[in-house]
Amino acid sequence: MSTIKKIDEICDDFESAWKSGKTPSIHEFVKRVDGDDQWALLQELIPLDVECRVQFASLPNADDYGEYDDRGIDIAQRALREVGGEESKSEENVEQENGDPALDETLSFIVANEDGLINTVIGSPTESAVADGIRGGTILNDRYRLESHLGEGGMGTVMLGEDLRLGRRVALKLIRDRHWNSTHRDLMKSEFENEAKIGAGLVHPAIAAVHDYGFHEATPYIVFEHVAGESLTDHIRNNAPMDIDDVRDVIGRLAVALDYAHQRGIVHRDLKPDNIRFDEYGQPKILDFGLAKEFRSHSNWSFAGTPAYASPEQANEQPSDGRTDQYALGLIAFEMLTGQRPFGAS
Repeated sequence: MSTIKKIDEICDDFESAWKSGKTPSIHEFVKRVDGDDQWALLQELIPLDVECRVQFASLPNADDYGEYDDRGIDIAQRALREVGGEESKSEENVEQENGDPALDETLSFIVANEDGLINTVIGSPTESAVADGIRGGTILNDRYRLESHLGEGGMGTVMLGEDLRLGRRVALKLIRDRHWNSTHRDLMKSEFENEAKIGAGLVHPAIAAVHDYGFHEATPYIVFEHVAGESLTDHIRNNAPMDIDDVRDVIGRLAVALDYAHQRGIVHRDLKPDNIRFDEYGQPKILDFGLAKEFRSHSNWSFAGTPAYASPEQANEQPSDGRTDQYALGLIAFEMLTGQRPFGAS
């Protein structure tokens, strides 16, 4: 039985349990699959649980799903917004409850001013909607079957999928519907295509590979290598403070990969633990070159990046180069060694 069919079957059983008057446990149903499939199943079960609780019990709190770490809470928050149980945040107002900016989130959305000059409006993706009809189970261009939601980028939604032709798991980024269906579609297409070209030109064992770029019924998508292990964020949370030899090994591999990119004139601009994952052999890989630029030719340096890991030149909208990524890598090394960031920010 395919993964998608198995997940659909489990979700049907879960919903049937609610309808029969029971209060099923997500934890018990997740045990019916293993490995990566557990996270794929959780992304379906949590919204279903929220919907059923609203219908058959009482409105849940997103924090009730904290046992599945921050990602579980994020999924629940999105589900609650869909059923009207939690006020949706606008993209122009992404402040946390304490009023501080969302320091851990990638802040950037590129638009064009009325005078035609490119500018950056600081904002964070708060939704995962892509083009109508594209969801889990959709097959793109008779080749890539979408399975489940993995995360969000500055412009796009990232989904786990299967390359039906080659029989392998892949990650696919699809441009967010509200960005694609805007007055700046040509610019969005250019930025998305730029990400694909930059990624495809970086062939290194510590950089997640770009496999393909194309369109499905006019909606662009990028196909990436799927890095199945935990993120460095989770690794730090579970292991910090880390042994200095382990830190030296990880940071050393990342530094070599960044040097490879910098020699080719590419600066990442959004290096952070969330954008680093470990493969099945425990080797780190850098993900998401969505904000990357060719620093020798790029001229508009409006802010783009994640505030907690942004370099001084990024914050001051000054030109960036390889030193921008080196600064972020130093912050990451400190966090691995101590379990905390070197300084707070607001």
